[in-house]
Amino acid sequence: MKAIVIGRSTIGSGVAAKLTELGHEAVSVDPAVEVSIRTGEGLGRLLSGVDVVVDVSESPTFGDEGVMEFLSTTTGNLLRAEKEATVGHHVVLSVSGVERMRKSSYFRAKRAQEALVKASGVPYSIVQFFVPTKGNVVTENCEAVHLSNIEIQPVYANHVASAVAHTADGGAVNGIVDVASQQRFQLDS
Repeated sequence: MKAIVIGRSTIGSGVAAKLTELGHEAVSVDPAVEVSIRTGEGLGRLLSGVDVVVDVSESPTFGDEGVMEFLSTTTGNLLRAEKEATVGHHVVLSVSGVERMRKSSYFRAKRAQEALVKASGVPYSIVQFFVPTKGNVVTENCEAVHLSNIEIQPVYANHVASAVAHTADGGAVNGIVDVASQQRFQLDS
């Protein structure tokens, strides 16, 4: 299998390494340097002969409009190029709770990204994992930190990378794969 991993973050590099370890040809690309996921330039050439695309790209901004524009534009460009290249599986990394965290611009953008993937017609898998957000830790002043009373299951980046790689190696589930640690605890404990 030939895989392209969009993003050279800790997770992206880990996904490419794990896929290679599983016997696949996997290349991690920097979406800002080697191809332009913002404009779509170079994607057709990059995806020629590719079986699976793993999108672990990160928005350079998290402001309300910036993150939505980035994720909607780049995901749309990737999915169009994948359809043209007849890529058989699109894997995208997302976060747990996108449907519940309505006030977060980042979570709204991830929800929109997931909707684009689901509606694209490209076989897909959405891997969701727990991400601590600003909403989980509330500071009211420099003297006190107040933690939300929520249950969390944080997971190490290398475990996320391994789960994403195994999902890419598996085949499209056309649904969500949840990744979390076995240990649960209250954030405010």
